[in-house]
Amino acid sequence: MTAILIVGAAIASGCWYLLYRSQQRLAQQLTALDAQLAKPLFRCVVIEAGTEACTQIRSLPAQPMLLDQAPILPLTGCDVAKCGCHFIRLDDRRSGVDRRVQQMLTKKSTLANANKRFVKDRRINSIQATYSKQTTMALKRKQLARNVNR
Repeated sequence: MTAILIVGAAIASGCWYLLYRSQQRLAQQLTALDAQLAKPLFRCVVIEAGTEACTQIRSLPAQPMLLDQAPILPLTGCDVAKCGCHFIRLDDRRSGVDRRVQQMLTKKSTLANANKRFVKDRRINSIQATYSKQTTMALKRKQLARNVNR
């Protein structure tokens, strides 16, 4: 009898431990996912030329580049003794002006009064036909009920 109790306690403690570990793993995965989602998707850099920059840096456009596409500084072939060029980090390449909002406002105003139906709506006829069938059936039922009651 005591052996059964010991085995049952061992099984219960094993189940509890597995449940506890799975909850810990789930919490770790959730925190990792939250950290991953917090990072901006389009991190980028802008190269800022130093006081004495080489011709290669000056020939590059001063546009944001994705972090993966940015060159390593100093550039190969840089002829300046001490390169003062550095990166400026940005969270996003976009300028912040969302063009979709302006486009939606112009489309909304032009489409607000537009009737998009080119063909006469056939649903009205089917609704009227169904309604008229129902009313005629109801009238026939009433007449039958009156005749039966007489």
